[in-house]
Amino acid sequence: MLLQKLIDRQVDLALTDKEFATCLHIGRSTWTLTKNRGTPIGLRVLIGVVAEFRDLHTDCLNFLRERGHSHTNG
Repeated sequence: MLLQKLIDRQVDLALTDKEFATCLHIGRSTWTLTKNRGTPIGLRVLIGVVAEFRDLHTDCLNFLRERGHSHTNG
């Protein structure tokens, strides 16, 4: 799951929510809401992940595929 990988990455890098959000080029509140499942992973978060974490590109694509699949079948 992409969200858990992002949370794990934040822990591995020992970054605060503000620092991790800055790394993703998003606001702290956006990251905090996403992290705490108050809002789903959005396009701005995905763009930040793709820009900063090359190793998570496949996870982003899988996330988009799953999201598209659930919208067409749900």
